[in-house]
Amino acid sequence: MNECTSDRVANDLKTLNLKFLMFARETISHFPMESAYIFGLNSEQLKKISSMSVEEIIFASESGRSLIKIDLIEKVSDFPSGLLASLEAC
Repeated sequence: MNECTSDRVANDLKTLNLKFLMFARETISHFPMESAYIFGLNSEQLKKISSMSVEEIIFASESGRSLIKIDLIEKVSDFPSGLLASLEAC
């Protein structure tokens, strides 16, 4: 990867991390129970993210690592039925 491409990837990753953490913090504050499943986090992790300041989020987003976990769902039946019903109601 050339330097320009590498810089672009690093900048895109910072932006994704920042947006993801801001989204996660907001979602956790409004929907704490659903957020545990949606983000695959335990209660301690949820508490940490929900209490992060903007400065802490910015610092974490610049880690150089993806803060987003990819967990592909094989089929719709893998969703818990209660969550699936609430998502369909929206």
